[in-house]
Amino acid sequence: MTVLGVLFQGNIEELYNTDLEGNAAAAVEDCSQRFAIYFDFAQLAEIQAREGPDRPAWLPPEHFDPEACVFNRGVLVVNSKRWMEENITRAIIWWMDEFQKSERNLYKYRWLLFSLLLQWSLLVVC
Repeated sequence: MTVLGVLFQGNIEELYNTDLEGNAAAAVEDCSQRFAIYFDFAQLAEIQAREGPDRPAWLPPEHFDPEACVFNRGVLVVNSKRWMEENITRAIIWWMDEFQKSERNLYKYRWLLFSLLLQWSLLVVC
């Protein structure tokens, strides 16, 4: 059985030359799936309501949209310089720590960490 994740037809340089509009990375929206089936929104609201040192400055006050599209994990275009400037890796580790601390599963799959960051415009969706 063969599983095809992504088939890119064309010149791969198009991805390299993609304007990320100042963002650290870009991905393609997948509206066949929504956040609602992957996240515990009650826990996300609790996290967003935190104040003080346990709340990172990059965590915006706006709540997640359960009906927002996730993104296709097959292709992620990264501006590594901007990624380091925005310290995206630290944000991913923070979410992984939140997952470990949670009494219930905060999200179903670890790849969804990127979806959390996309939702708050740390990354751009193409």
